[in-house]
Amino acid sequence: MSKVKIQGNASGTGVLTVTAPNTSTDRTITLPDSTGTLLDNTSTLDATKLSGNLPAISGAALTGIETVTKQATAPSSPSEGDQWFNTSSSTVSGITSKSMAAYNGTSWIEMSNTPFSATGGTVTTSGNYTIHTFTSSGSFVISGIQSKNIEYLVVAGGGGGRRGGGGGAGGYRSSVTGENSGGGASAESSSSLSNATYTITVGAGGEAAVDSLNTAGDGNASSIVGSGISVSSTGGGCGGSDAGAGRAGGSGGGGGTCANAALLSGGSGVSGQGYAGGTSPDLNDGSGGGGAGAVGTNGGGNKNGGVGVASSITGSSVYRAGGGGGASRIVNNTAGAGGNGGGAPGAQGSGVAASSGTVNTGGGGGASQGYSSGASGGAGGSGIVIIRYVT
Repeated sequence: MSKVKIQGNASGTGVLTVTAPNTSTDRTITLPDSTGTLLDNTSTLDATKLSGNLPAISGAALTGIETVTKQATAPSSPSEGDQWFNTSSSTVSGITSKSMAAYNGTSWIEMSNTPFSATGGTVTTSGNYTIHTFTSSGSFVISGIQSKNIEYLVVAGGGGGRRGGGGGAGGYRSSVTGENSGGGASAESSSSLSNATYTITVGAGGEAAVDSLNTAGDGNASSIVGSGISVSSTGGGCGGSDAGAGRAGGSGGGGGTCANAALLSGGSGVSGQGYAGGTSPDLNDGSGGGGAGAVGTNGGGNKNGGVGVASSITGSSVYRAGGGGGASRIVNNTAGAGGNGGGAPGAQGSGVAASSGTVNTGGGGGASQGYSSGASGGAGGSGIVIIRYVT
């Protein structure tokens, strides 16, 4: 076995001489000088003392460092924090071509210089809020790396009015803090939305009845559907006709005029969206359609449609989803008023067509005069979808 002799030189020079007996030349090792530090098993590496070119290090030998997957398809079974570069020439799993994405535990989120950006509908501002109002169906598109808590108002189309019975208002759902949903329910929870496309559906109002032989149309649903959210409001129920009860819906349609003094009930409303239509216990009078804020008034009374609910989601207080007014089979009897919130009044007089619910309020259509008037009820008003978030 060879022996190696290590000999120190002058104190403070930081130089050791290694005498190697199996070679013809001694080796000299220069250690850090008096200003340096020699590492031992309790020391840490001082990066400021490093110089020159470091050797290449394999990433496989490193720990605690997230790796990036580079491929044209999204990685399967990802974990939170995983990173992926989309090498495809097209958008894959919502990630733009040649872009980086990170997995947030639920979905892939594209990395971007834009923290949050959204498009869709008519965009306005009020105070600290940005508001997107949809009066017709479309898409709400979020891009950027940041998510936002959004508040919404989703109102379905109102039901059509028929002879005697006013149309019920479209279902009313709200997540605006401090406000109510329909049917007296408290506001729903807000939703956190991130980089994705959300489908917005704005329901049309129900068709009006042409005469007593044709049932009016129920309103159509409005909704927000996409990753992390699915909110749908039910269309309003159509009003009842001669010897016909009101239909169920977001808010129910009012009962029609009675035949042979038979009681005709109003349609029921959906819990958390609206109220029932009024009942018609009187031979001569139909009843008002239900509103998001109150039951429709019974026949034999004023036959008014139920009131809607007010919201300040756009910055101003606006009532929506009022029920349609009922009508009488007696020509000169007073018809019911429409509920505040776009509900149409009932028609008074033989052959007089009723008014339609106000567009984009979800108001119920008004009823025409009962019995053989030959006039149509009013159509329901179309719905609306509104989204807002703190800018």
